[in-house]
Amino acid sequence: VINEQVKTEKRLRRAWEHAEAANRAKSNFLAGMSHELRTPLNSIIGFSEIIRDQMLGPVGKPQYAEYASDVVSSGRHLLSLVDDVLDLSKIESSTFELSEDVIELADAFEFVRRGFRRHAEARGVSIELKVADNAAFIRADMRLVRQMVMNLVSNAIKFTDFGGKIKIESMRDEDGRVHIKVTDTGTGIPEEQLSRVLEPFFQVRETALLSHEGSGLGLSLVKRFIELHEGTIDLESHVGEGTMVDLTFPASRSR
Repeated sequence: VINEQVKTEKRLRRAWEHAEAANRAKSNFLAGMSHELRTPLNSIIGFSEIIRDQMLGPVGKPQYAEYASDVVSSGRHLLSLVDDVLDLSKIESSTFELSEDVIELADAFEFVRRGFRRHAEARGVSIELKVADNAAFIRADMRLVRQMVMNLVSNAIKFTDFGGKIKIESMRDEDGRVHIKVTDTGTGIPEEQLSRVLEPFFQVRETALLSHEGSGLGLSLVKRFIELHEGTIDLESHVGEGTMVDLTFPASRSR
């Protein structure tokens, strides 16, 4: 009996080691592929911007400039997907390092609002900012804080109808923890899918939402990024009413 148990444990250990090696190989492949894709994508975007803005002279027909603008938009979208995959592969291979500093949340929120201003206006969605006086600063990685809020706002815009509202706010609870909350008045997430939306590559697939594109990594990356800051993420959503995502940073990071 003891020999069988030892053999079973050895088999399980070998299987675990093989799985770990396969996971590392996958992460390394994704990281390498993402780096390789970024270089030509940046070139495509850069040259398309030159044509769109007619920096070297008129292009002759206005449609060409419009097509170049479409190439820029598509290239930037594809680049954002590649960056998502690269970030995920770095986290999974444990090579992701935080670049920490004391950051002002009002600046981070305004950066996100400016970035989405045109998109939100085109969708007829307003973005409101609110920063509490006692939750204005945290010690964190500025790029990741911006990315977390951008991913949440991007989702909110996708699923909020014309005339809807999105609110980005910070607050501090009685335990000294700082919360960043993104709330929308959108379509909401079905209860049976709430537990899965934080999984990598999972996308809400309701019939009315099938047209929304994306990698399905947005919320998963937000979860990974907040966990790198020793924090947590909570979701509350009601179909037809909207969604609230709460990012909680530990009291040790409040300033």
